[in-house]
Amino acid sequence: MRKDGKTNIRIVVEPHRFRGQSDDSFMDDCNQIKSQIEERMRKDDIEKASVTVEFDTWHECSICGREWEIDEDTNEPACCDAAVDEFRAAAEGGETDATEPS
Repeated sequence: MRKDGKTNIRIVVEPHRFRGQSDDSFMDDCNQIKSQIEERMRKDDIEKASVTVEFDTWHECSICGREWEIDEDTNEPACCDAAVDEFRAAAEGGETDATEPS
């Protein structure tokens, strides 16, 4: 007989992001919510949980806005000519790893 169990049990709080809100401002809001939850847990003497702020990271071209990808053959950006030009200028300027988004 199969027995089912649960794993990765968690409570998710998904804050609302305002249109045009910067990443820094949104992270400030998330950290404020985290602090409010922690304060409430302290008041209620709850020691059975911890609160963290987690996020996924994505990379996009700062010029065209497409997903940041590197062409395997040229080892240069694959999205637009302007990104290739910027990449080459950064490489000529001695930047150590121009493949990483800035």
